[in-house]
Amino acid sequence: MLVNIEQRLIKPLTLAKYLSEGNYQHYIAIINYLYEQRVVYYAPPALPTAILENILKNDSIGLFENYNLAKLEDDLKRLEEWGNVLAHPDTGHATRIEDFNKRKLRYECTEETIELERMLERMNSQISKVNGSMDPELVNSLAALLLELERFKVKDIFTIEDGVRIGQLWDQILEGFEKLRRDSSDYLGVINSKNIDEAMQNKEVSVFRRRFTDYLTDFIMSIQRNIYGIEVSIREINRSLLEKVIARLIQIQKDKPTLDEPLSDEEYREIFFNQWNGLRKWFVYDEFNERYVDYLLKQTSDTISRFTKYLEQISERNRLVKNRKKDFEHIARLFKEENDFELCKKSFGAMTNVEKPLYFNSDKKREVNPEEPLYEHIPEMIGLKTARDVVTQRVKKQVSVKMSQEDLEELKKIEDTKRYEESMVLELISRGKVTLSELRNVEPFMRSNILQWIQYCNGRKEMKGKTEQGVNYRISKKSASSIKMHCVDGTLEMPDYVFEFEV
Repeated sequence: MLVNIEQRLIKPLTLAKYLSEGNYQHYIAIINYLYEQRVVYYAPPALPTAILENILKNDSIGLFENYNLAKLEDDLKRLEEWGNVLAHPDTGHATRIEDFNKRKLRYECTEETIELERMLERMNSQISKVNGSMDPELVNSLAALLLELERFKVKDIFTIEDGVRIGQLWDQILEGFEKLRRDSSDYLGVINSKNIDEAMQNKEVSVFRRRFTDYLTDFIMSIQRNIYGIEVSIREINRSLLEKVIARLIQIQKDKPTLDEPLSDEEYREIFFNQWNGLRKWFVYDEFNERYVDYLLKQTSDTISRFTKYLEQISERNRLVKNRKKDFEHIARLFKEENDFELCKKSFGAMTNVEKPLYFNSDKKREVNPEEPLYEHIPEMIGLKTARDVVTQRVKKQVSVKMSQEDLEELKKIEDTKRYEESMVLELISRGKVTLSELRNVEPFMRSNILQWIQYCNGRKEMKGKTEQGVNYRISKKSASSIKMHCVDGTLEMPDYVFEFEV
């Protein structure tokens, strides 16, 4: 790593100069054509005439009107000096010495330029707009790979098959670790950079809030379930095993045929140790009792809290403030889909009171004198109630949102869950007398109700209370010993209570 920094400090990087130099339009057009020929079409190095023909053919904005072969060859020489292209003599059709001496050159991109163009493609790709994820499987797979690598500590000598598998495991561990870091960081970055009001404009808030919190909560739970196993595996892979693994990895690298100058064993060892130490710092506590994964957990929890708070505010605001613009847009869509124009006119009149203006209706009988102006008629006194005297029912105002099929299915699932929980609670109450020690497979929502009933009665002299369903109940202790209430997700130790419901 230090060598690379020293090289960069001493020698400037010229590979990217073609992106910003004076004639960058020429350079970019040349590199783009050579890149396509190499990566997309797997074509041989291109002749300058073919490059020029392609540039002039695709000049849709008139940047190359005066461009000719001489200018192209000058640009190619400049790109060759910067290390962006390689020149190869074209000897395929030379039959005489004179032809060989006058041979033309063919050009292709260097490997470094190809990688640079690939990076630019990724930056400009539309796919890059959908960045990151918080997939629990990233953590699960990383834990499984580390556990498999740990099992090699019982072997003193690695076979050829072991060496191959160690190389695969090392690559998969580093790839999974890098994907976990990158995807989680990208996802949280996108979420935190979004304008929540705009992002939630066409979404049903309650459904999205549940899906969002469940998604991040599953990721947190996955880390919490696997973090101890990952930490133990990393600790169990001691220095001795790591030395043997790295020695095998170095041998794999040295066995690969390459045109580049090979690194020394010490340089390889430093690279692999740095990779392992980066993984270790993430999951194992250091001397300051810190590890990087805790920062990820905290950031994820803070994101859930912050985002949920904003969504609650949006939901509350939508209930209190009616967005007239959205209402009129919704009405306009309804009118557009309606074929009966008369119905549209009546509906519009009903909404705006244009068709039938408001008026007072009087029951007083009077004689109509056509010669007497209206304003000279004897007035009738009608008592009007003030706004404070008029009792009106306040209606919660909501934004008109067209829910997607996925949102409707999620809402139906929520409603079904609520109905099921309500029916199970009523079934328990209908028993009249319920002994907690006799309950089996208590579901979480039922346990929450039971604990809430107990909490309500604690501190009351008669140990009485009322459920949300309006049923009175009384709690008493069957014995002084504790009992274990068996739930579907564990066992809860608690006093031996008996519930008596008045049904």
